[in-house]
Amino acid sequence: MKTLLNIFCTIILLCLFSTCRNINCPDFDEDVLSWYPYEEGSVIHLESKTTDTLLTIPIVNVMVSHTSHYNTGSKCEGGCNDEIQIDSRAGFSISVYLEKNKIKSEHYNVNGESFYENAIISDNYTFNGKEYEQVKIFEKAKSHSKLIVARNFGIVGFIDKDGNEWLLLENSVRPQVKPNIISSGCGEP
Repeated sequence: MKTLLNIFCTIILLCLFSTCRNINCPDFDEDVLSWYPYEEGSVIHLESKTTDTLLTIPIVNVMVSHTSHYNTGSKCEGGCNDEIQIDSRAGFSISVYLEKNKIKSEHYNVNGESFYENAIISDNYTFNGKEYEQVKIFEKAKSHSKLIVARNFGIVGFIDKDGNEWLLLENSVRPQVKPNIISSGCGEP
């Protein structure tokens, strides 16, 4: 009888230790959005210094998704992962992936040029005669392309593979506008 009781207790303990655990993710840190101050309906205007051409990029979709929680015992692929997607119909997109509010990867597609990973972060950077407190500079060594993104301004300029410099001319971005953050979770909250 004692052996049966030991087996029963062992089974109960195993069930308790293997039960679902609910993991709550940290709240979404909206400060990260200061690098991507775009909203649906905003327009980015970049002007080429070399060809005197205007590139108009209307933002048609901004999606910010946040994982609020996940359950370890369900079929959830657990993780506190968030995503920011910004799209245009003009060959422009931004994809950002975060883990626990830390940017893990970001990818920009601007006018057919792709920029991603290994950004150089610089403080007090002067570009086109204007000083920015913080910028990220993405460079592609083989094509000499460069993308400059400033906190609270978004894209302020880029140099394409032909050496054309594109500068932010006008932007309808309103940094105080916050996009709708879609919160989701997996398993019981």
